[in-house]
Parts: sequence; C-alpha cells; structure tokens
Amino acid sequence: MPFAVVTGASGGIGLALCRLLAARGYGLLLVGRDATRLAAISVELGSDTQPFIADLEREADVAALSTEIANRVRLDLFVCCHGISEPDAVAKSDATALSRQISINLTASMILMAAGVRRMIRQNTGNILCIGSQGAFGGMGDSAAYAASKFGLRGFCLSLIQELRGTGVGLTLVHPGAVDTPMLRHEAAAGGSALNFLNERPMNAEHVATAALKALDAGKSEIILPVWDSLSMRLVSGWPDLLHSLLPTLLRHGEKGRKRYLSRG
Repeated sequence: MPFAVVTGASGGIGLALCRLLAARGYGLLLVGRDATRLAAISVELGSDTQPFIADLEREADVAALSTEIANRVRLDLFVCCHGISEPDAVAKSDATALSRQISINLTASMILMAAGVRRMIRQNTGNILCIGSQGAFGGMGDSAAYAASKFGLRGFCLSLIQELRGTGVGLTLVHPGAVDTPMLRHEAAAGGSALNFLNERPMNAEHVATAALKALDAGKSEIILPVWDSLSMRLVSGWPDLLHSLLPTLLRHGEKGRKRYLSRG
C-alpha cells in the first residue's frame, strides 16, 4: 500500500487531497491542529489513516513530525498543504503576526520537505506535492507577509527540484488562485488583498486537488491554477511595473468581486 503524509489535512485543499488519495488506496498520516476534526476525518477515510496533531508554528511539533517522517518504513508522497494568512497593512502588523506567517508557511514547509526528501532518497523513489499560491508571483498589498512566504516557498521548491535530478524523487509545485476555503473567507472579511477576487468565482478545493494530482502524475514541476491565469502571473512576475500600472483598475474590480463573494454567504 502506498503511503502519504499530508499537512493541512483538516480542511480545504488538504482534505480534498486526502479523500482523493484514500480513493487511490493510500495509507495516510493526517497532520493538523484540530484533534477532534482529524479523528472524524480518519473515521471517514477508513482504517488506513492516522491523525498526527501538530501546530506547525511550534518548533517542537515540526521536529516531532520530521522524526515521524524519518522513521516511516516507506514514504511515497509528502503533501505540503498547510498555511495561514493574517491580512493587514505592513505598517499595522506587529512582529508576531509577520514572523508567524513566515514560520508556518515557509520555515516549517522547508524543514518538513527536507525530512521527506531525505527519507525518499534512501528508498530511491517518492514525490513531494507542494501547494503554493499565486501570491508567489506579483505581490499582494495588505497580505505582504503571506506573499513573502509564498515567494520564498517557490524559490525553495524550484531550487530543490534541481537538487533532486537523478535521485528518483520528484516535486510538483501548484499555485492556485482564490480557492473557496475558510482561509479565503477570513481574508475576504478581514480586508485581505482584493486581488484574490478578480475571477468571477473562486475555485473549489476539489477542483484544485484533482488538478494537483493530475500534474503530479504527469511529472510536472510547476503549474498555475486556473490555467488561464498562467500567462498573467508570468507577466507580472517578470514585469512588476505592469502590475503597478494596472493596480487601480484591478483593485476596483477585485473589491466588487470581494463583495460578491461575501454576499453569497
């Protein structure tokens, strides 16, 4: 039986991935903070799942999960799908909020992916699936620390892909735009970047999970979702002044999208 460790397993994209992987016959280690929620998901998915309670802001919990990964008899897939967003202007953000987003979204991700890679290299096979964000491409006002963490995550993954050549270990990095999850609803209500709401509707988590596994199966290094955002993300990444010149129009459109999203309840 193939085995996967999934962080962020208690909801959103992470839960959708767990359900798809369970349907493929994977045994699963479900990583998250909510013990009650993970226990219910474990019952839903069957006897080949096990919850692992961890707060990935805590160094001790990250270290414990790294040890768990290292001691696994076999690890076929590590899914890095955890993350937080605490929207606010930089000038209004305290050091704790800024560092927490970097610690959880970037530092914990790097440490855990490194643990997964070491385990997989020993067995000469395995895959990493990392869920990033379109925030890695163009910056996001009022979500600067979140964007910084995703810029860093992309740089780490693209560098790691180079290191993994010839090892038998693969890495696929997925950058979704807005996804209808509790985190997006929090961002919408808390004044996060209006750029999250440019498309008519956010994607659903199941769509993203399905596309992510399809990219993994195909051995792709990096994809952007929805696919029609790929060109615009590459453009604003390469020419940031383009985004700055379009920003007033995009923000007006995004604020309309935010209100539309919140009105749907």
